[in-house]
Amino acid sequence: MRLLFTGFLLSAVANAQSYDASADGGGHAPTTSVIWNHTVGSGSNRVILVFVGTYSADNSTAVTYNGTSLAKVNAASRGNAYLAAWCLRAPTSGTHSVVVTLTSDYVTAGSISYSGADQSACTSQNATNTGSNNAATNTIVPPDAGSTLAAGYYWGANALTLAGGTTDTWTIRLRNDDGPNGQSYAITELASATGSQTDLWHTDASAPYATVAVALKPAGAATTVRRRVVIQ
Repeated sequence: MRLLFTGFLLSAVANAQSYDASADGGGHAPTTSVIWNHTVGSGSNRVILVFVGTYSADNSTAVTYNGTSLAKVNAASRGNAYLAAWCLRAPTSGTHSVVVTLTSDYVTAGSISYSGADQSACTSQNATNTGSNNAATNTIVPPDAGSTLAAGYYWGANALTLAGGTTDTWTIRLRNDDGPNGQSYAITELASATGSQTDLWHTDASAPYATVAVALKPAGAATTVRRRVVIQ
């Protein structure tokens, strides 16, 4: 007698996560809308994040990319520093408009995109921090080894200096020191992060700041392995 057995093994294979692009939305005097272009690449498992800093309140009410609405991930505030992080999974490839709608306020904004990111990015781990001094920090624990951390910062001070992190050096992806009311913002990144990480900035003067960090874990693809066993 021959017994045939066929088995299937599902395993998760992590894809490479890659920085795609960033774009500066600039700093603006009180307005109700800010528009800029962002070019998203053609890689799979894409994600775009938009960080919006405002002066009087958390006044960003909606953000779209190519007409598709982003979801607000988190927000933080201290004094006259308000920062909100917005996220969209699977954004359309190509160059398209980012549109921020807000209640009239001073605003600075920017966007950053990735490929190879798990599509739970908009609801995955994030962290906020606020303060009122010249050393702005945020600490976040990545959910998985190999995660990429993207952090947005917003201050009421100029002349930003990146001081790095506790175990790794963060990369500046965007920086704008020229807000019309003395505001500044930055977007930084730490790739392949493992364990608790702290991002640290210095400014030229003590001032309120707000920061939001978002952890993007690598995308996993299910792979099926077929095994055939014959027993005689």
